[in-house]
Amino acid sequence: MKLALTLAFCFIVKVANGNTVLQSSCQLDLETTVLKSLELLKNALGRGECPPACPDGWLYNQGSCYFYANEALAYADAQIFCKGRDSHLVEINDEAVNTFLKDVARQMIPRHWWIGLTDQATEGDWNWSDGSEPTFTDWIDRQPDGAGDCGHLHHVGINDYKWNDNACTYVFYFICEK
Repeated sequence: MKLALTLAFCFIVKVANGNTVLQSSCQLDLETTVLKSLELLKNALGRGECPPACPDGWLYNQGSCYFYANEALAYADAQIFCKGRDSHLVEINDEAVNTFLKDVARQMIPRHWWIGLTDQATEGDWNWSDGSEPTFTDWIDRQPDGAGDCGHLHHVGINDYKWNDNACTYVFYFICEK
């Protein structure tokens, strides 16, 4: 694919500059290949295939697909649910993704949403489900406070889906990511 795009780019540049590119049968074959590649790319873009489509019910944003579950589960059960769909509880590593997720949540019935953040392994050492450390956080003021080992988007009052810690046994809705 990379070669086809490079060839297409070179072909377009030469045509735009008025250079002659068709001199031999080899070049004619190259032109045909490039034109077919461009046509396939144009059709794929027109069908929304680039970026890759998410499964039905999932939302695309910045290279990931997100699923807002319509049932509430305890944290461990939410992890199992996501894993069963080749995904994991959402990992939020920048403000843009955080804003996207909060904007979607605001359009729904207000509820708490589990995210893949936990300090179950070591109290106070918060990590995503895959073991990585957060590079971005959006905790409510004075949170986490040790009241629980699992993170969620908290909808109540002025918190507006900022992050909170809570007991992992609580039953909340959740967001999967793949």
